[in-house]
Amino acid sequence: MNTKAKKMALSLPRAGFEKALAAELTHKLGGEALLSRGKGWLAWQGDAGHEPFVFERQRIRHFSKAGRAELKPLSMELVGAIVKELQGRGGPWAMQAYALESDQPLDRKVEGMAAALLRAIKKEDVMTFKLFRKKAKPSLPLLQLVLAEEALFWGCELWGEMVDPAVGGQRRMKFDDQSPSRSYLKLEEVFVRMGKEPREGEQAVDLGAAPGGWSYSFLKRGCLVTSVDNGPMKIKGEYSGRLDHLRADGLRFEPEGCADWMVSDMLIAPGQALGLLRRWLKPGVVKNFVVTIKIPQEEIWVPLVAIEHYLQGLKGVDWEMRQLYHNRREVTVWGSVKNTI
Repeated sequence: MNTKAKKMALSLPRAGFEKALAAELTHKLGGEALLSRGKGWLAWQGDAGHEPFVFERQRIRHFSKAGRAELKPLSMELVGAIVKELQGRGGPWAMQAYALESDQPLDRKVEGMAAALLRAIKKEDVMTFKLFRKKAKPSLPLLQLVLAEEALFWGCELWGEMVDPAVGGQRRMKFDDQSPSRSYLKLEEVFVRMGKEPREGEQAVDLGAAPGGWSYSFLKRGCLVTSVDNGPMKIKGEYSGRLDHLRADGLRFEPEGCADWMVSDMLIAPGQALGLLRRWLKPGVVKNFVVTIKIPQEEIWVPLVAIEHYLQGLKGVDWEMRQLYHNRREVTVWGSVKNTI
Protein backbone atom coordinates (compact mmCIF):
# COMPACT_ATOMS: atom_id res chain seq x y z
CA MET A 1 0.00 0.00 0.00
CA ASN A 2 1.18 3.50 -0.80
CA THR A 3 1.11 5.49 2.45
CA LYS A 4 2.10 9.13 2.60
CA ALA A 5 5.76 8.92 1.68
CA LYS A 6 5.07 12.00 -0.39
CA LYS A 7 2.43 14.54 0.49
CA MET A 8 0.19 14.82 -2.52
CA ALA A 9 -3.24 16.33 -3.06
CA LEU A 10 -6.10 14.61 -4.85
CA SER A 11 -8.65 16.67 -6.81
CA LEU A 12 -11.94 15.29 -8.08
CA PRO A 13 -13.47 16.87 -11.21
CA ARG A 14 -16.71 16.02 -12.94
CA ALA A 15 -16.36 12.89 -15.05
CA GLY A 16 -14.93 13.77 -18.45
CA PHE A 17 -13.34 17.05 -17.31
CA GLU A 18 -10.06 15.64 -16.04
CA LYS A 19 -8.18 17.26 -18.93
CA ALA A 20 -9.77 20.65 -18.23
CA LEU A 21 -8.79 20.51 -14.56
CA ALA A 22 -5.28 19.37 -15.49
CA ALA A 23 -4.88 22.40 -17.77
CA GLU A 24 -6.18 24.75 -15.07
CA LEU A 25 -3.97 23.18 -12.41
CA THR A 26 -0.89 23.39 -14.64
CA HIS A 27 -1.65 27.04 -15.45
CA LYS A 28 -2.04 28.02 -11.80
CA LEU A 29 0.59 25.85 -10.11
CA GLY A 30 3.15 25.22 -12.83
CA GLY A 31 3.98 22.38 -15.18
CA GLU A 32 5.60 20.21 -12.50
CA ALA A 33 2.56 20.15 -10.20
CA LEU A 34 0.52 17.44 -11.94
CA LEU A 35 1.80 13.96 -11.14
CA SER A 36 -0.89 11.65 -12.48
CA ARG A 37 -4.55 11.48 -13.39
CA GLY A 38 -7.19 8.85 -13.92
CA LYS A 39 -10.91 8.54 -14.47
CA GLY A 40 -12.45 11.20 -12.21
CA TRP A 41 -9.29 12.19 -10.31
CA LEU A 42 -5.96 14.07 -10.49
CA ALA A 43 -2.98 13.82 -8.14
CA TRP A 44 -0.68 16.82 -7.75
CA GLN A 45 1.88 18.53 -5.55
CA GLY A 46 1.86 22.19 -4.62
CA ASP A 47 0.12 24.75 -2.44
CA ALA A 48 -3.29 25.95 -3.64
CA GLY A 49 -4.50 27.02 -0.21
CA HIS A 50 -8.17 26.40 0.54
CA GLU A 51 -9.58 27.89 -2.66
CA PRO A 52 -11.14 25.41 -5.08
CA PHE A 53 -10.22 25.19 -8.73
CA VAL A 54 -12.95 25.98 -11.28
CA PHE A 55 -13.21 22.37 -12.44
CA GLU A 56 -12.68 20.81 -9.02
CA ARG A 57 -15.55 19.36 -7.00
CA GLN A 58 -13.66 18.02 -4.02
CA ARG A 59 -10.11 17.71 -2.74
CA ILE A 60 -8.11 15.64 -0.29
CA ARG A 61 -5.07 17.75 0.56
CA HIS A 62 -2.87 14.87 1.69
CA PHE A 63 -4.08 11.53 0.40
CA SER A 64 -3.05 7.92 0.46
CA LYS A 65 -3.96 5.18 -1.98
CA ALA A 66 -4.88 1.54 -1.47
CA GLY A 67 -5.20 -0.92 -4.35
CA ARG A 68 -8.44 -2.81 -4.90
CA ALA A 69 -6.76 -6.01 -3.70
CA GLU A 70 -6.52 -4.47 -0.22
CA LEU A 71 -10.25 -3.82 0.04
CA LYS A 72 -11.84 -7.27 -0.04
CA PRO A 73 -11.24 -7.99 2.72
CA LEU A 74 -9.74 -4.81 4.14
CA SER A 75 -6.04 -5.34 4.72
CA MET A 76 -4.76 -4.85 8.25
CA GLU A 77 -2.06 -2.57 6.84
CA LEU A 78 -4.74 -0.24 5.45
CA VAL A 79 -6.76 -0.32 8.68
CA GLY A 80 -3.63 0.29 10.74
CA ALA A 81 -2.64 3.27 8.61
CA ILE A 82 -6.10 4.84 8.95
CA VAL A 83 -6.19 4.25 12.71
CA LYS A 84 -2.73 5.80 13.07
CA GLU A 85 -3.89 8.87 11.14
CA LEU A 86 -6.97 9.24 13.35
CA GLN A 87 -4.95 8.75 16.53
CA GLY A 88 -2.61 11.51 15.40
CA ARG A 89 -5.57 13.85 14.97
CA GLY A 90 -6.84 13.13 18.47
CA GLY A 91 -10.42 13.48 19.67
CA PRO A 92 -13.70 12.78 17.85
CA TRP A 93 -13.79 12.28 14.09
CA ALA A 94 -16.33 11.80 11.30
CA MET A 95 -16.33 10.09 7.93
CA GLN A 96 -17.56 10.59 4.35
CA ALA A 97 -17.44 7.55 2.05
CA TYR A 98 -18.46 7.79 -1.59
CA ALA A 99 -17.69 6.55 -5.09
CA LEU A 100 -16.58 8.75 -7.93
CA GLU A 101 -19.55 9.86 -9.98
CA SER A 102 -18.05 8.31 -13.08
CA ASP A 103 -18.16 4.90 -11.42
CA GLN A 104 -21.83 4.51 -10.53
CA PRO A 105 -21.68 0.69 -10.16
CA LEU A 106 -19.31 1.29 -7.25
CA ASP A 107 -21.97 3.20 -5.30
CA ARG A 108 -23.44 -0.02 -3.96
CA LYS A 109 -20.08 -1.08 -2.57
CA VAL A 110 -19.23 2.09 -0.67
CA GLU A 111 -21.72 1.69 2.19
CA GLY A 112 -20.57 -1.86 2.88
CA MET A 113 -16.92 -0.84 2.70
CA ALA A 114 -17.45 1.97 5.23
CA ALA A 115 -19.28 -0.38 7.60
CA ALA A 116 -16.49 -2.95 7.29
CA LEU A 117 -13.91 -0.27 8.05
CA LEU A 118 -15.71 0.78 11.22
CA ARG A 119 -15.80 -2.83 12.39
CA ALA A 120 -12.11 -3.20 11.65
CA ILE A 121 -11.27 0.04 13.50
CA LYS A 122 -13.24 -1.20 16.51
CA LYS A 123 -11.21 -4.40 16.50
CA GLU A 124 -7.92 -2.54 16.00
CA ASP A 125 -8.47 0.26 18.55
CA VAL A 126 -11.79 0.46 20.38
CA MET A 127 -11.05 3.94 21.75
CA THR A 128 -10.64 5.37 18.22
CA PHE A 129 -13.89 3.64 17.27
CA LYS A 130 -15.75 5.20 20.22
CA LEU A 131 -14.63 8.66 19.07
CA PHE A 132 -16.42 8.23 15.73
CA ARG A 133 -19.28 10.69 15.17
CA LYS A 134 -21.96 10.16 12.52
CA LYS A 135 -22.43 13.88 11.95
CA ALA A 136 -19.58 16.06 10.70
CA LYS A 137 -18.85 19.44 12.28
CA PRO A 138 -16.40 22.17 11.18
CA SER A 139 -14.07 21.44 14.10
CA LEU A 140 -13.95 17.67 13.53
CA PRO A 141 -11.34 15.83 11.48
CA LEU A 142 -13.12 14.17 8.55
CA LEU A 143 -11.94 10.91 7.06
CA GLN A 144 -12.71 10.83 3.33
CA LEU A 145 -12.91 7.48 1.57
CA VAL A 146 -13.15 7.79 -2.22
CA LEU A 147 -13.67 4.58 -4.17
CA ALA A 148 -12.50 4.62 -7.79
CA GLU A 149 -12.25 1.86 -10.37
CA GLU A 150 -8.62 1.16 -9.67
CA ALA A 151 -8.17 2.08 -6.01
CA LEU A 152 -9.41 3.56 -2.76
CA PHE A 153 -8.17 7.08 -2.04
CA TRP A 154 -8.31 8.33 1.52
CA GLY A 155 -7.21 11.22 3.69
CA CYS A 156 -8.16 13.20 6.78
CA GLU A 157 -8.56 16.94 7.38
CA LEU A 158 -10.79 19.32 9.27
CA TRP A 159 -14.28 19.32 7.78
CA GLY A 160 -14.46 23.11 8.13
CA GLU A 161 -11.31 23.55 6.01
CA MET A 162 -12.38 21.47 3.02
CA VAL A 163 -12.86 23.16 -0.35
CA ASP A 164 -16.47 21.92 -0.20
CA PRO A 165 -18.20 20.42 2.86
CA ALA A 166 -20.73 18.52 0.72
CA VAL A 167 -20.04 14.83 0.15
CA GLY A 168 -17.86 14.63 -2.94
CA GLY A 169 -18.50 18.34 -3.49
CA GLN A 170 -21.80 17.40 -5.11
CA ARG A 171 -24.59 19.86 -4.29
CA ARG A 172 -27.70 18.01 -5.41
CA MET A 173 -30.65 20.41 -5.35
CA LYS A 174 -34.32 19.43 -5.19
CA PHE A 175 -36.39 20.25 -8.24
CA ASP A 176 -39.57 22.34 -7.93
CA ASP A 177 -42.34 20.91 -10.12
CA GLN A 178 -43.68 24.44 -10.74
CA SER A 179 -40.47 25.46 -12.52
CA PRO A 180 -40.70 25.38 -16.34
CA SER A 181 -37.14 24.04 -16.76
CA ARG A 182 -34.46 22.12 -14.91
CA SER A 183 -32.06 25.05 -15.27
CA TYR A 184 -33.77 26.17 -12.05
CA LEU A 185 -31.47 23.73 -10.22
CA LYS A 186 -28.32 25.61 -11.26
CA LEU A 187 -29.49 28.89 -9.78
CA GLU A 188 -30.67 27.22 -6.58
CA GLU A 189 -27.22 25.65 -6.23
CA VAL A 190 -25.59 29.07 -6.66
CA PHE A 191 -27.75 30.54 -3.88
CA VAL A 192 -26.57 27.77 -1.55
CA ARG A 193 -22.94 28.33 -2.49
CA MET A 194 -23.28 32.11 -2.08
CA GLY A 195 -24.86 31.70 1.33
CA LYS A 196 -27.56 34.17 0.31
CA GLU A 197 -30.73 34.21 -1.73
CA PRO A 198 -33.06 36.90 -3.11
CA ARG A 199 -35.39 38.65 -0.70
CA GLU A 200 -38.97 39.69 -1.21
CA GLY A 201 -39.26 42.95 -3.13
CA GLU A 202 -35.80 42.81 -4.71
CA GLN A 203 -35.47 43.52 -8.43
CA ALA A 204 -33.96 40.93 -10.76
CA VAL A 205 -33.06 41.06 -14.44
CA ASP A 206 -33.03 37.63 -16.11
CA LEU A 207 -31.22 37.71 -19.48
CA GLY A 208 -32.15 34.96 -21.92
CA ALA A 209 -34.92 33.97 -19.55
CA ALA A 210 -37.17 31.67 -21.61
CA PRO A 211 -38.78 29.36 -20.70
CA GLY A 212 -38.38 30.86 -17.23
CA GLY A 213 -36.61 28.50 -14.82
CA TRP A 214 -34.43 31.24 -13.34
CA SER A 215 -37.19 33.87 -13.38
CA TYR A 216 -39.38 31.45 -11.43
CA SER A 217 -36.67 31.08 -8.79
CA PHE A 218 -36.93 34.82 -8.11
CA LEU A 219 -40.72 35.04 -8.43
CA LYS A 220 -41.34 32.31 -5.87
CA ARG A 221 -39.37 34.42 -3.38
CA GLY A 222 -41.47 37.51 -3.99
CA CYS A 223 -39.08 39.40 -6.28
CA LEU A 224 -39.87 41.77 -9.14
CA VAL A 225 -38.48 40.22 -12.32
CA THR A 226 -37.63 41.62 -15.75
CA SER A 227 -37.30 38.62 -18.09
CA VAL A 228 -35.47 39.40 -21.33
CA ASP A 229 -35.89 36.90 -24.16
CA ASN A 230 -37.50 36.71 -27.60
CA GLY A 231 -38.82 33.27 -26.72
CA PRO A 232 -42.04 32.48 -24.80
CA MET A 233 -42.17 32.24 -21.00
CA LYS A 234 -43.87 29.17 -19.53
CA ILE A 235 -44.17 30.12 -15.87
CA LYS A 236 -47.20 28.75 -14.07
CA GLY A 237 -49.03 30.68 -11.36
CA GLU A 238 -50.25 34.22 -10.81
CA TYR A 239 -47.07 36.26 -11.19
CA SER A 240 -48.24 38.76 -13.81
CA GLY A 241 -47.99 41.69 -11.40
CA ARG A 242 -44.31 41.00 -10.69
CA LEU A 243 -43.11 39.63 -14.04
CA ASP A 244 -42.23 41.94 -16.94
CA HIS A 245 -41.38 39.98 -20.08
CA LEU A 246 -39.38 42.00 -22.61
CA ARG A 247 -39.03 40.38 -26.02
CA ALA A 248 -35.45 41.35 -26.77
CA ASP A 249 -31.93 39.93 -27.11
CA GLY A 250 -30.43 39.45 -23.66
CA LEU A 251 -26.91 40.15 -24.93
CA ARG A 252 -27.96 43.57 -26.23
CA PHE A 253 -30.09 44.59 -23.27
CA GLU A 254 -28.65 47.65 -21.57
CA PRO A 255 -28.75 48.05 -17.77
CA GLU A 256 -31.13 50.67 -16.41
CA GLY A 257 -30.83 51.90 -12.84
CA CYS A 258 -29.45 49.53 -10.21
CA ALA A 259 -30.78 45.97 -10.10
CA ASP A 260 -30.43 43.79 -7.04
CA TRP A 261 -29.70 40.80 -9.30
CA MET A 262 -28.57 40.25 -12.89
CA VAL A 263 -28.63 36.63 -14.00
CA SER A 264 -27.96 35.01 -17.35
CA ASP A 265 -28.31 31.39 -18.39
CA MET A 266 -27.83 32.05 -22.10
CA LEU A 267 -25.00 29.52 -22.45
CA ILE A 268 -22.85 32.19 -24.04
CA ALA A 269 -19.25 31.71 -25.10
CA PRO A 270 -16.45 33.02 -22.84
CA GLY A 271 -15.82 36.12 -25.01
CA GLN A 272 -19.50 37.09 -24.90
CA ALA A 273 -19.61 36.46 -21.15
CA LEU A 274 -16.64 38.78 -20.66
CA GLY A 275 -18.41 41.54 -22.59
CA LEU A 276 -21.57 41.01 -20.53
CA LEU A 277 -19.66 41.22 -17.27
CA ARG A 278 -17.83 44.37 -18.36
CA ARG A 279 -21.16 46.03 -19.12
CA TRP A 280 -22.82 45.11 -15.84
CA LEU A 281 -20.08 45.09 -13.20
CA LYS A 282 -19.96 48.81 -12.66
CA PRO A 283 -20.88 50.93 -9.62
CA GLY A 284 -24.60 51.56 -9.38
CA VAL A 285 -25.59 48.96 -12.01
CA VAL A 286 -26.08 45.69 -10.13
CA LYS A 287 -25.55 44.28 -6.63
CA ASN A 288 -25.42 40.54 -7.34
CA PHE A 289 -24.79 38.58 -10.52
CA VAL A 290 -24.90 35.00 -11.83
CA VAL A 291 -23.74 34.15 -15.38
CA THR A 292 -23.49 30.77 -17.09
CA ILE A 293 -20.62 30.40 -19.58
CA LYS A 294 -20.59 27.80 -22.34
CA ILE A 295 -17.18 26.17 -22.74
CA PRO A 296 -15.72 24.94 -26.05
CA GLN A 297 -14.99 21.35 -27.05
CA GLU A 298 -11.23 21.92 -27.16
CA GLU A 299 -8.89 24.05 -25.03
CA ILE A 300 -11.52 24.24 -22.31
CA TRP A 301 -9.48 26.17 -19.77
CA VAL A 302 -7.71 28.72 -22.00
CA PRO A 303 -10.82 30.81 -22.92
CA LEU A 304 -11.68 31.21 -19.23
CA VAL A 305 -8.32 32.76 -18.35
CA ALA A 306 -9.34 36.19 -19.66
CA ILE A 307 -12.48 36.18 -17.51
CA GLU A 308 -10.52 35.25 -14.39
CA HIS A 309 -7.95 37.94 -15.16
CA TYR A 310 -10.66 40.57 -15.58
CA LEU A 311 -12.45 39.63 -12.35
CA GLN A 312 -9.20 39.53 -10.39
CA GLY A 313 -8.53 43.12 -11.45
CA LEU A 314 -11.81 44.44 -10.10
CA LYS A 315 -12.01 46.16 -6.73
CA GLY A 316 -15.07 45.74 -4.55
CA VAL A 317 -16.31 42.57 -6.27
CA ASP A 318 -16.50 39.25 -4.44
CA TRP A 319 -16.78 36.49 -7.03
CA GLU A 320 -16.35 32.81 -7.71
CA MET A 321 -16.28 30.70 -10.85
CA ARG A 322 -17.04 26.99 -10.68
CA GLN A 323 -18.40 24.12 -12.66
CA LEU A 324 -21.52 23.38 -10.63
CA TYR A 325 -22.93 19.95 -9.96
CA HIS A 326 -25.94 20.94 -12.09
CA ASN A 327 -23.82 22.45 -14.88
CA ARG A 328 -23.18 20.40 -17.97
CA ARG A 329 -20.66 21.61 -20.55
CA GLU A 330 -20.51 25.01 -18.91
CA VAL A 331 -19.28 26.87 -15.86
CA THR A 332 -20.98 29.53 -13.75
CA VAL A 333 -19.56 32.76 -12.37
CA TRP A 334 -21.34 34.58 -9.56
CA GLY A 335 -20.67 37.28 -7.02
CA SER A 336 -21.61 40.54 -5.32
CA VAL A 337 -20.64 44.10 -6.17
CA LYS A 338 -19.91 46.74 -3.54
CA ASN A 339 -20.41 50.45 -4.05
CA THR A 340 -16.93 51.06 -5.41
CA ILE A 341 -14.96 49.11 -8.04
